Amino acid sequence: MMAGLLGMWTYYTALKMEATSKIVPIAACYPLVTALLSILILQKRSDPSQGHWDGADRLRNLVGQIEVRP
Repeated sequence: MMAGLLGMWTYYTALKMEATSKIVPIAACYPLVTALLSILILQKRSDPSQGHWDGADRLRNLVGQIEVRP
């Protein structure tokens, strides 16, 4: 619960400081962060035999669409 409150507070504070068009795409990348942390920390891999291949394809598409501009 505390992590959720901290996340919401950080999100709204960032929205007050920067344009929405910069903050929202960054905040929408949390599934990417979750997937990367699961690979790094838990050594969890997505495999077609596990039935998670669609998710891996979606993740790959998300990474390809992220464009960060200064």
